[in-house]
Amino acid sequence: MTAIKELTEQNSKITDIWNFLVSAAIESNQWRAVLSWAEQPKDLDATVVLPNNEIVNFQKQLSLDSLVKLDTDAQQGFGPETITITNKLKGTERYSYYVNNYSQTPSMTYKGAATVVLYNGDKLVRTFKIPTEGDGLYWWVFDLTANGEVDINKIVDGIQLNK
Repeated sequence: MTAIKELTEQNSKITDIWNFLVSAAIESNQWRAVLSWAEQPKDLDATVVLPNNEIVNFQKQLSLDSLVKLDTDAQQGFGPETITITNKLKGTERYSYYVNNYSQTPSMTYKGAATVVLYNGDKLVRTFKIPTEGDGLYWWVFDLTANGEVDINKIVDGIQLNK
């Protein structure tokens, strides 16, 4: 579970508001990436490229082998968007996790407010914060391999397909 604290002004006084991102338990061979962001950009989209170059995102929410699933799709700011991956990778195969700035404006790095929290089973693996510099409509957050996650964390122009 991830908690995000916001401060808002109501009737000239500061009030704390807590948003909790909650999702169902996952197995030890499963990974879950939880994307959250601020009010702007309005629509960020979680995207996973599978080893066979199949893409799971808001347009296709379940992979053909049912191992990758977009659990939730948020379209009006804040998120969360969650993707669950059952890792059955072998050798050098990888899943690549991206965030697409679907709304295109403001820039992907606007106020550096987007985060991706990665879980494996019931363990928090890592929290990724969007880089504050870079041009492009995609944030390449990480790759998931047979051995675990590989940090990429950079802004790019588009997704890179596997060779």
